[in-house]
Amino acid sequence: MEDFYGHFSNKRTLSLICCMFWISSHADADVKTISAEVGTNVTLDCNVPNGTLNQLTWSKDGDHLISYNLERKLYISEAAKSLEINLSPSENHLYTLVIDSAHKNHTGNYTCDITLFEGVWDQKWELIIKSPREHNESGHWKQILIPVATAVPIASLLIFTFSFILVQRIYNQHSEQRRQPPMTGMWQEETGEHIYENSLEINVSQPSSYHYKPRGH
Repeated sequence: MEDFYGHFSNKRTLSLICCMFWISSHADADVKTISAEVGTNVTLDCNVPNGTLNQLTWSKDGDHLISYNLERKLYISEAAKSLEINLSPSENHLYTLVIDSAHKNHTGNYTCDITLFEGVWDQKWELIIKSPREHNESGHWKQILIPVATAVPIASLLIFTFSFILVQRIYNQHSEQRRQPPMTGMWQEETGEHIYENSLEINVSQPSSYHYKPRGH
């Protein structure tokens, strides 16, 4: 039982480590999912950290779209022109990607790579363009899935807690039983003495079946 309890504790620790690794890996990726309807305008804001900007590059599914460097030179690729993708003309949103009248070809993974003299950063988006019907259906399913997604971790936590308490109780009961002195040998010894005494009493109380016969002359 001790081996089982130790195995259970090790397995629980390993599960927690895997869970923490999964959370940290997804936190590092930090992919934002955006869903928009066909025909709407979409903007992706690339927030540049404080520092001296060397170059900023936008790409879609690994293909270069737009780059902007320290000398304020703007380069727009043919792919960006065909998709009618531009940077915002606003001074307050210099690095924001603007998609006018989005269509399904705009669906994809967008990345903003930021190169500063202090280091390199990136920001990622998953853009999904849907028809009005698909957009409404996804909103309906989202209303259903959000409570479910919230309830599943809570239920899993409760199941884990109850299982841990149950195993701990079984382990404690087993430990208490092992600490109690064995009574089987003493009971057998006392029982043997009692049987022996009873047999002596029976032998004394029974009359002897042997009769003395006089010897003949």
